[in-house]
Amino acid sequence: IRLHEEHHSRFRVQSFYPLRLVFSSDEFRVQSLDTYGGNLYLHPASTHLQWLESLQEVTDDLLEEFSSNRRVMKERASHLQEKLGIKLQKGLS
Repeated sequence: IRLHEEHHSRFRVQSFYPLRLVFSSDEFRVQSLDTYGGNLYLHPASTHLQWLESLQEVTDDLLEEFSSNRRVMKERASHLQEKLGIKLQKGLS
């Protein structure tokens, strides 16, 4: 809490909604935010300040990019389901 009180004014967004926070030891990420899946990745072995830097990378533009990507993916999935007569399920298709 003390860390948040000290650094909250440096966040570039008021809310991180609808992002999901994922702790992952995957070292191959270029940026912390996946703008297709809406996941914000933090490495569990990182320091609190490194986590804070990852949170500070999130901007309104990146949140808008995620919303746009999600909308396009839903439209394309709907189009495929309609044309192919199938039902796509997340994680199973």
